[in-house]
Amino acid sequence: GCGWWGVFLPLVVRWCERDPLVPGRLGRQLPLHALRSVTATLLTGICIFLTRLVAHQLFGTDEFTVRQAFGALFNSWLLFDFFMYGVILCAVSALAYQRQLRAAELDAAQLETALAQTEMKLLKAELDPHFIFNALHTITALVRRDPDGAERMLCRLSDFLRLTFATTGAQEVPLQQELEHLNSYMAIQMVRFRGRLFLDTDVPTELLDCRVPNLLLQPLVENIVKHAVAPSH
Repeated sequence: GCGWWGVFLPLVVRWCERDPLVPGRLGRQLPLHALRSVTATLLTGICIFLTRLVAHQLFGTDEFTVRQAFGALFNSWLLFDFFMYGVILCAVSALAYQRQLRAAELDAAQLETALAQTEMKLLKAELDPHFIFNALHTITALVRRDPDGAERMLCRLSDFLRLTFATTGAQEVPLQQELEHLNSYMAIQMVRFRGRLFLDTDVPTELLDCRVPNLLLQPLVENIVKHAVAPSH
């Protein structure tokens, strides 16, 4: 009996791998596995009966009749095989759950890495290198001619970078924060284009807490500066 169970073990494992136990689906899975357990018992029982029959004819061992086979089937084989099937099913289900847990952890790690890379790309997209270089060039020009102006310019650039880093990856921000980001950007540009660029905002107070898409205003103003003001600088 153990030998024939070993022969059919790969089939039993395959059945268990196909439908591992999952909470919430036990009502459908348990009857299916019970049927498969009975099938495995019948297969091993038939093989045992045929083996005993051949042994009796070839070697003269004790005769094993069909009645004895059915008696053993219902008295012990079904219970023993059902227990063995249950042990294999629980072991395979535990391994399947462990594999799923590891796969989920790997997916989460890959997603976290992808999000970090995306945030870096967004940050690079938000920080226009030409704008940074122009701001630093303006500060350099002001260091000797207007030290106080260079200091103010550095403070405004610092505010701009701080707000940029603070909102990186955010989908929505309060309108007031978006206006602060725009003001810090324009403060730098107004120093660069002295006397040719001004910013005037008129926003009702009750709208300042409204959430808007992040970087909604700066790209619009940036395009105006880039295409309307900078070419004639």
